[in-house]
Amino acid sequence: MKNLGLVEAERLELIPEKYWKSHEFCFYLLSQIVSSSESLEETGSHLAVSDAVVAAAERLRVDPEELDWIELLRNDEMMDLYHHHIVGHLVLALISDMVQFLDEALRALEKRKFTVAYSLLRKPLKENLLYLVWLLADEADFVRRFERESFSHLQIGKITSDEKGEIFQAAIGKLPLEDAFDPILIRDAIYDKSSAHGLEWFFQKATHLVTSQGASLRTDDYELNFIFNDPDEDAHFDPLYDETNLLPYILLFAAQVCIELLSRIGDAHEKTIEYLRLVTMGTWQALFLPGRPSITQSLTRSFGDLLRCLHCDSTLRVTKRSAPLFFLHETIECSSCGLLNGVPLYWIFCAAGREADQQD
Repeated sequence: MKNLGLVEAERLELIPEKYWKSHEFCFYLLSQIVSSSESLEETGSHLAVSDAVVAAAERLRVDPEELDWIELLRNDEMMDLYHHHIVGHLVLALISDMVQFLDEALRALEKRKFTVAYSLLRKPLKENLLYLVWLLADEADFVRRFERESFSHLQIGKITSDEKGEIFQAAIGKLPLEDAFDPILIRDAIYDKSSAHGLEWFFQKATHLVTSQGASLRTDDYELNFIFNDPDEDAHFDPLYDETNLLPYILLFAAQVCIELLSRIGDAHEKTIEYLRLVTMGTWQALFLPGRPSITQSLTRSFGDLLRCLHCDSTLRVTKRSAPLFFLHETIECSSCGLLNGVPLYWIFCAAGREADQQD
């Protein structure tokens, strides 16, 4: 399987074939983030304060439109609603803005517009993602800084490298799959200009025609950053998609952070959140990690007799080779007769969970 079937074939023509799956997986992660956000907005959970404001307006006999919502909610009796209101709107807005930039960056890569792509990656990864991670790590601290003089307290340049590391570490500690992520690797990949395996060098060169801070960033004589680069050179994809799969790894982390934040501010169904974590991590393991994915082994044990071929009734086994189709397209090929079986993965996941609960 050369590609994952998530992006139209013609859009992949200018990307080296060895990087097709990495590129498509990035789009898949964005779609999961968007889907999670839309689910929250549909429930209206982030608007929970509206009823409280209307009730307060009726009590005060004023038009709700005439009330200062922020001041009203900052009343001690409504501080929980105040934080819910602020955090809910922050999370949804930051996610929406981040996804729009990332989507355009990935599409620019498809056209080999590398300077545009790296420039567009810079803001969502260096700023939006950090703020989302911060909200997960220490919501109260972020809100305090957001309330007053945010131009100073939330300025990325004033947050030290150690502080960024602590923020990433604290957020990862709140993820169910915390062992999957390295806070220092992620921090250095995004912010360290001297990192041999980072993106900051490319962000700076793509954004500024002339750079001078640090020997590695200093623009050479008779040169302007990136504008003389050959767009036919495949090496421009390497920092993102080589064997480290840095961009997919960072977006996988971003997806887990967003899913966790959205589950905390909304009335998300627990099984739905677990399912989203499962398919994103399972696909990552199957595509990019060596050995048989631990998640597929767990699923094979959990699903038991629920996975059987419709044609020959043989047990369907989720292997490393079949896992991407299983997670992304809910299909699995029978190793006995070769039939491609459609699998209602979410239904099976919930059914297996119910059986486990009953056994407990």
